[in-house]
Amino acid sequence: MLIAAVERLVLTLWVGALWVVGYVAAPLLFTRLDDIAAAGRIAEAMFASVAWIGLGCGAVLIAAQWRHKIRPLAAHWRLWLVVAMVVLTVVGEFGVRPPMAEFIPPVDGADSPGDTAFYPMYRLAESLYFLNSVIAAVLVAGGVQPRDS
Repeated sequence: MLIAAVERLVLTLWVGALWVVGYVAAPLLFTRLDDIAAAGRIAEAMFASVAWIGLGCGAVLIAAQWRHKIRPLAAHWRLWLVVAMVVLTVVGEFGVRPPMAEFIPPVDGADSPGDTAFYPMYRLAESLYFLNSVIAAVLVAGGVQPRDS
């Protein structure tokens, strides 16, 4: 019972951070701050925090999912969704964010050296984040606990 409650709390922390930062806080930064570069730096720090929260929560959820001993392992869809979220987080945080941070996005439509490289990386990061959000919605709707047959 306690482990089930911890799983729900951990999933709530992860999904809540993911949705609030990605769909509320970061967009507000870019609409409310006049300095786009400052908004970008703050958003980057928030997304990095969400990634680390996700990795910690993912580790707890994966460990908790192992206790269900669902066989075959391929049928354990909740575990695989959590693993997919962790993988997407790792790819975004360690594969996409570092090279993206090297590029300076163009300002007000001006051409810059980062123009051709920044936007594909930005769209990739955006897509990974959205996919993680959709998987999170499935986990919230389906729960992290297997149903009793």
